[in-house]
Amino acid sequence: MASSLSPYRVAAQAPSRPPLAANAGIRTAAARPPRPVEFAAGLHLGGPTRASVALGAMWVTWRSGEDRREGPTLIAEPGLRAGRASLAYSAWTGRLGSGYVARATFLRTWAGAPHRNYVGLEAQLVPIFGFGLRGGGFMPIQSSMSPRKPFWLLDLSLGL
Repeated sequence: MASSLSPYRVAAQAPSRPPLAANAGIRTAAARPPRPVEFAAGLHLGGPTRASVALGAMWVTWRSGEDRREGPTLIAEPGLRAGRASLAYSAWTGRLGSGYVARATFLRTWAGAPHRNYVGLEAQLVPIFGFGLRGGGFMPIQSSMSPRKPFWLLDLSLGL
């Protein structure tokens, strides 16, 4: 004897439900767009600043999943004896905190006499776990300084 309800009718009568995540208002990781701006911080020891904290904002222009991101970066770095402001290009790869930063930097010393302004180029290499080295060359920009000799520096870094 045939049943009065066919399987097609039962399927048509079952209420349709949206997925659980849609009901709860939960967004999955795949649904989130990547952030166009990422913020970073770092510590530096050595050089004319002696010790400094770097705070930066990177405009992410290229991203490869969660493992690689890079883009132009603005960095402010107040220190104990001097401070820096930099326009940089940063690239960070992997989940172990490795990357590099190339900077054009304005450096102002405020401890000791005389207070001086410098401009220079720096490169920072961060091989693993955020620890690395930063080196660069600077030229004084005041015309009253008699010898306009460049000075070179190397310092330790953690993070940006």
